[in-house]
Amino acid sequence: SVNYYFCFNSLAQPFLEQSVSATFVPIGSFRSNHERPRRGGNQRCLAYISTFRTDLDFDHVITTTRLGAVTYRDVVEDRMNTLQVVADFCCQFGYELRILGKDSSADREKEFYEQRLAGVSFEFFPRHPGRFQYSMCDASQIVVSTGSTLGLESLSRGNRTAIFNRLPDIIGEPSQRFGWPQVLPVEGPFWSTSCSSERITAVLTDLYQFTDDKWTETVTQYRDVLPIYDPGNTQFVKTLAVFGARSLSGSLSK
Repeated sequence: SVNYYFCFNSLAQPFLEQSVSATFVPIGSFRSNHERPRRGGNQRCLAYISTFRTDLDFDHVITTTRLGAVTYRDVVEDRMNTLQVVADFCCQFGYELRILGKDSSADREKEFYEQRLAGVSFEFFPRHPGRFQYSMCDASQIVVSTGSTLGLESLSRGNRTAIFNRLPDIIGEPSQRFGWPQVLPVEGPFWSTSCSSERITAVLTDLYQFTDDKWTETVTQYRDVLPIYDPGNTQFVKTLAVFGARSLSGSLSK
């Protein structure tokens, strides 16, 4: 039992209520809310959000399905197939490919991509403590996620973002699907679960061709399944004020 439970949106509340007694307050992503949008999406670049981890052995078994063991190698290889199609799209349409690092061991993560993308031109942006790549997403014309929370945050910030995620099928876990717990089609205007080269190219082409008004209209239809975006964390600050946290509220709202 807790006084308040802060969450991304209200969709998961019925599930959380089964194990937690609380007043649920949807606030979105605290970190994303704390970083103001820095629009620069006119740059002809595509940002790919890395999910690569150097602390996991490729033979590490993630889960076992009726088809057998699923290893980390299976997930990595699947996502590299997606990235190769994305790289081909960048080459065809003249986009600069940027890879936004995830791992704390930036040198090893960069080396991995250099080896796997031999001959592909890209720029690697390591993740640093206290920096969560929001500004890099804001500055990119297109953002691609293969299942990262940062991809959902990018969508909630209004960035043209594609979600290519086969993990729900690979590990047999529906909760990994885009839009969960709502049941959305496996293919949508900016997402794909099949992740075929044809679908990836089609989604990216649409994002490339959308007018700003068309993109806003499209992503707005799915606001309910995205993290709330509340610049300055006003809802969080308002809730803290119940406890008299005025000084903290002031610092958070800056």
